[in-house]
Amino acid sequence: MKKTLYLVLGLVIGFLFAEILRRQKMERLQMLEAKEARRKATNAQYEREWQQELATMPFDERMDYELWEATMKHDNWIPAGDDHEET
Repeated sequence: MKKTLYLVLGLVIGFLFAEILRRQKMERLQMLEAKEARRKATNAQYEREWQQELATMPFDERMDYELWEATMKHDNWIPAGDDHEET
């Protein structure tokens, strides 16, 4: 009788402990998801503001920027220079 009682108590304590750990993990996960959502919203806002600023630029400046951006994307965002070896 004592063995079964201790077994049942051990199982109940184990389940409670596991639930506490699971809740802490879920709270951390929710916190990280909220932080990621805020980061994405902020980046989207910055992108919208940049697109508006780009739209107000004179044509020559805008084309210079577009050319620079295309070159940087082609070079994998590594600026070309004298020390940059062409492959």
